[in-house]
Amino acid sequence: MALAKARPDPLNYGSAGNGSVSHFSAEQFKALAGVNLAHIPYKGAGPAVTDLVGGRLQLMFENLPTVLPHIRSARLKALAVGTKTRSALVPEYPTVSEAGVAGYESSTAFGVLAPAKTPAPIIGRLNQELVKILQSPDIKEKLAAQGLETVGGTPQQYSQHLKDERAKYGRIVKAAGIKPD
Repeated sequence: MALAKARPDPLNYGSAGNGSVSHFSAEQFKALAGVNLAHIPYKGAGPAVTDLVGGRLQLMFENLPTVLPHIRSARLKALAVGTKTRSALVPEYPTVSEAGVAGYESSTAFGVLAPAKTPAPIIGRLNQELVKILQSPDIKEKLAAQGLETVGGTPQQYSQHLKDERAKYGRIVKAAGIKPD
């Protein structure tokens, strides 16, 4: 933050494209931290990470599974995680909020969805089995090796999460003036 605030020109940040989570995450950071960053949209995270590793970008807000191999090989330096709490996978890194940007939270959740008219008993059974699978030590270990933390939960919790995310990202889009390509 000190570097971004000290420079007359903005730092360039890459994203997986206009409207991607990495784009919204950076725009949220800009607004909360009061820094000037310039968005460089890419056609996917891969090319953006390549340019970050190559030094053509100054920073990026990206999902842990995408960048973890580069962090572990010391080609990238992680500064913080965007989640509300520290990641069990990289507990040595503070949250963005702990690092000085109060109220920042950005993470990606993967969920399983079904058609809207799927009967509740089927949804309940699918959820029960999926949570059991996610809590299996073997699955947890395999996903952790890829930089993913398993959570599990109820359909109602995930539905509320999606509503909350939509509202949050709607505010970010409006505040940053993001327009579709």
